[in-house]
Amino acid sequence: MSPMRLTRFLSKSSLLPNFFTFRFFSHFHNVSDVVDDDSIYMFKSMLNMRKTPSIIEFNKILSSLVKTKNNYSTVVSLFQQMEFHGTIRPNIITMSILINCYCHVGQMTYAFSILGKILKMGYQPDVVTLTTLIKGLCLNNDIQKALYFHDDLITKGFQLDHVSYGTLINGLCKMGHTTPALQLLRRLEKGSVKPGLVIYSTIIDSMCKDKLVDDACQLFSEMVIKGISPTVVTYSALIYGFCIVSQLKQDRNANNRMLQMRNTPSIIEFTKILGSLVKTKNNYSTVISLSHQMEFHGIRSDIFTITILINCYCHIGQMTCAFSLLGKILKMGYQLDVVTVNTLIKGLCLNNEVQKALYFHDDLITKGFQLNHVSYGTLINGLCKMGHTTPALQLLTRLEKGSVKPDVMMYNTIIDSMCKDKLVDDACQLFSEMVIKGISPTVVTYSALIYGFCIVNKLKEAIVLLNEMVSKNINPDVYTFNILIDAFCKEGKMKEAKSMLNIMMKHGMKPDVVTYNTLMDGFCLRNEVSKAKYIFNTMVQRGMMPNVKSYSIMINGFCKSKMVDEAINLFEEMHFKNMFPDTVTYSTLIDGLCKSGRISYAWELVDEMRDRGQPPNAITYNSFLHTLCRNHHLDEAIALVKSIKDHGIMPTLYTYSILIDGLCKGGRLNDALKVFKDLLAKGYNLNVVIYNTMICGLCNEGLFDEALDLLSKMEDKGCFPDAVTFEIMICALFESGENDKAEKLVREVIARGLL
Repeated sequence: MSPMRLTRFLSKSSLLPNFFTFRFFSHFHNVSDVVDDDSIYMFKSMLNMRKTPSIIEFNKILSSLVKTKNNYSTVVSLFQQMEFHGTIRPNIITMSILINCYCHVGQMTYAFSILGKILKMGYQPDVVTLTTLIKGLCLNNDIQKALYFHDDLITKGFQLDHVSYGTLINGLCKMGHTTPALQLLRRLEKGSVKPGLVIYSTIIDSMCKDKLVDDACQLFSEMVIKGISPTVVTYSALIYGFCIVSQLKQDRNANNRMLQMRNTPSIIEFTKILGSLVKTKNNYSTVISLSHQMEFHGIRSDIFTITILINCYCHIGQMTCAFSLLGKILKMGYQLDVVTVNTLIKGLCLNNEVQKALYFHDDLITKGFQLNHVSYGTLINGLCKMGHTTPALQLLTRLEKGSVKPDVMMYNTIIDSMCKDKLVDDACQLFSEMVIKGISPTVVTYSALIYGFCIVNKLKEAIVLLNEMVSKNINPDVYTFNILIDAFCKEGKMKEAKSMLNIMMKHGMKPDVVTYNTLMDGFCLRNEVSKAKYIFNTMVQRGMMPNVKSYSIMINGFCKSKMVDEAINLFEEMHFKNMFPDTVTYSTLIDGLCKSGRISYAWELVDEMRDRGQPPNAITYNSFLHTLCRNHHLDEAIALVKSIKDHGIMPTLYTYSILIDGLCKGGRLNDALKVFKDLLAKGYNLNVVIYNTMICGLCNEGLFDEALDLLSKMEDKGCFPDAVTFEIMICALFESGENDKAEKLVREVIARGLL
């Protein structure tokens, strides 16, 4: 964007679509250089304003530029211009940004001179600044200087943290100094900053790369004994170490080194590690890859390894590979066990192939294979997850006649499914049958029923059930209370919700993050954002860490209350705490920014979303679309919908509703009708909101016959008019003197029971 266009954008809101359209298309066409030019021009413009903005505004631009790769020299240059200007005093944040830049461009002398400047200005350097300097020295291979700097800081009484020591140890390991890294770890074990998972994993990885696998295993054991749980990174390092040891055994030129090594670990050791990796979420592909490496190095799998692999293939949806391994087990002469079979049944259910799971079950029974409670529990759970509650109930009935009798878990699964389908009476009947058969209900059973009563707005019955379970010495858990608190919050009964919280705490139950989130959301729904903020602060004071949803709720509450600056502060706090916003968080803040007219910042967040692997969706773009339509920039609105479709994002019905409403209100009824008819032609099941929007547009143009015709046709399309539909028509007809037609519709409303 040229400087002239940007200046006009800042001074005249009427030219908003030019900048808006530019930002949208630049987002899709990788013109980050142009965006950087905008930031640089903005920075220079701010320097020349009559009333110079605060240092905070300059810091925002400098920080934004630093996030873009290779802009370190640019930031240094801009800082020098700011310093030359003389009227803007940098603060410690500015200095920290500058130190980071000098570190990345290898100018460590300048970086340390800035540290001296911080001290002269009377600021106390924080651990982030000091760690940045340590990292800079390590990046520039000055690891010895980093260690001297560390010693000097400790002598002067500065406190470093896990990140500081993690940086030092990583620097030592990268330079191949594994022994000094281990020595530093030993020193840490005696100090106040105890080594954590990252530090241990870094040294274990370095040891394995140095083929010191025995030492790595010993350090791994020490770590586990200290209660530090290993992750995929730790295990992958060990497996890599085991594999290269195995490869060395095949190397004829490595005889001397092999004399000093133990024998290659057995398949049992590999299986233990693969089994541990599987327990960590989403490590299935890693385990498959590592098993291929084992096979390549001649390490033969056993039935346990193959069962682990079957489980991995099931979780990543590759059922053909999973069943091919079943064939491999049989060819190897192993006897098929129920654990392997259950894994395959679960895999089919996980991949929504419940019908195939049932066929597999029937085939096994025909061949005389005995299944157990886990097998049938998995099948029933799979059926219920797919919404097939009736077939699940039929399977339960069949089991009652066989050798494997239904247990409480099977009953709980079906009762829960019935309640989610709002078949609460049927669930209560099944509950009674279960009790008659001598199967004692659990907290899970009661919680499912309480949830069912809550979603059909029978809160009194839900409370009766709560009292009943307590009288039977079945203690409600946090989940049970959360269900009730959520139900009260959704009805706006915050007093009752807080009372339920008090009862929960009297039962010795500590509220969890879900409890606090529910209460915050309840207050936000009532536009009582200050009370929601109080709950947020209370949660933190009680040692409960807010999660992404907590921040999203509060950001939404602030935005709805037009307190966008507070929302931005919370969003920035998330970054400071290394908490990554999700698509909901971004979209919520973007909506608030669009409604407050801060379109430029909103587009920056869209770019940030993509950079962080959180691609914007239709809901994100709906906010921009709404802003364009509200400002009557209808050509840009049409172009926006076309562009997001071209880039593989499917607009929602709400997207089209916004566009149709904007076109109708902007006097472009024909364009609105074109969009509406195009949706019908493509087979969209349009909802009552879109029909109401279109009917309102026709009425506003005085086209009552066309509106009445659309009203009659919408039912033929399977969409039934609601009270709003009739209200639009009746009000428009009365205002235009079409009293007979209006009165006829009033009678129809009464006949339909919509009043």
